[in-house]
Amino acid sequence: MKKKVIIAGGGFAGLSSAVYLSQKGFHVEVIESAPKLGGRAYSFKEEKLDEIIDNGQHLLMGCYDYTLDFLKLIGGYDKLIIPGFFNVVFYGKDGKEYSIKTQSNFYPFNLLNAFLKYDYLSYRERLTAISFLVKLVFLDADKFKEYTVAELLEKFNQTEKICRAFWDFIIIGAMNCSAQKASASMFMKILKQMFLRNNFSTKPILPGTGLSELYCEPSEIYLKKNNGSILISEKIHEIKTEKGSVTEILTDKRVITDFDYVVFAIPPYALEKIKGFELNEMIKFNYSPIISAHIKLKVNNLNFNYCGLIESPIHWVFNHKSFITTVTSDAKDFVNLSNEDFFDFTLKELEKYLKLDKKDVVSYKIIKEKRATFIPDIQSFNKRPGYKTKFDNLFLAGDWIETGLPGTIESSVKSGKVLADTFFQSLNLNSLKRLS
Repeated sequence: MKKKVIIAGGGFAGLSSAVYLSQKGFHVEVIESAPKLGGRAYSFKEEKLDEIIDNGQHLLMGCYDYTLDFLKLIGGYDKLIIPGFFNVVFYGKDGKEYSIKTQSNFYPFNLLNAFLKYDYLSYRERLTAISFLVKLVFLDADKFKEYTVAELLEKFNQTEKICRAFWDFIIIGAMNCSAQKASASMFMKILKQMFLRNNFSTKPILPGTGLSELYCEPSEIYLKKNNGSILISEKIHEIKTEKGSVTEILTDKRVITDFDYVVFAIPPYALEKIKGFELNEMIKFNYSPIISAHIKLKVNNLNFNYCGLIESPIHWVFNHKSFITTVTSDAKDFVNLSNEDFFDFTLKELEKYLKLDKKDVVSYKIIKEKRATFIPDIQSFNKRPGYKTKFDNLFLAGDWIETGLPGTIESSVKSGKVLADTFFQSLNLNSLKRLS
């Protein structure tokens, strides 16, 4: 008889856990408290814009092994836009375009050549940045656990201009916090994954559809084909335990007793609300917000898929042709502004960098994710828990548990895959013990 797993949470962590457990023969039931799947990464029809938009724009990378394998399994991979070459466009305050662009797949010399042509920096600054990347090959990231990224970059002579023109985009984009807070060890691991593996790992990858179409809908189809089920608009508010195991799950609609295992694939602040489950007081994260501005244009003459704005709080601009999306990570200084004030600020930046004019705007939508990610600082190394809890049939998944990654999509999916593998291996070991 199939073992049954109840999974709380319908975002990347919950759905990847469900898909991989289903693949391994478990009977899976996903419970999502919201009236939709997606957690903190979903899309919806915005009537004001008359467009499908994401709650927050996401940029994947070729080094996202777990995410790409997951999308291949559920049928979402073909919905990705994968470039032939590494090509990132930047704009300076002067409105001038700069780029880091490879023109061949002859790795790593294509990447080195692209950096050498990044003329926002002086030739000496380009060599200094490249020197740091080369030295990373020989450095052990774990030896820098007590360093912040700012301290690391200063140690390797990365000037303020180099940081503003390149490193800040990776720090803030991948870690959603400043170099003064971010963990140097984690930053080094990110760089090694992105730049020191192979040609494909360096490629920025964009979803070609809304996030819900990319992974929520395919996951639901996959689970239904494998006799799994998904229930939305149902909230777990209590668990009951006996002799170290969860025996009952109480939701706002029913009492569940027919299960073997439980997976909580929800963030810590949601876990704290579930009676009967006490989250370790040590696991108290600080969070960092992300603000997205979706702006519909009358005419769009921008000729890039996405670009970075050097020295602007509006870090990235993504071009969807009929509308654009700006992304402000580590947005603590802006999150309390009214939507109108934040839009006015955004528009001024776009006028400065991209020569957009207010008269070009048809309408806009501001989305604030106040707890978009936890801050991956030095202290978080000691806070992040593993998959297991004190209950023998209750497990955790999510971008915030110990995956070795910051709070990204890749971290979420990795948690789901590793959790499923752990389940499977554990059951096989127990079976072997009984046979012996």
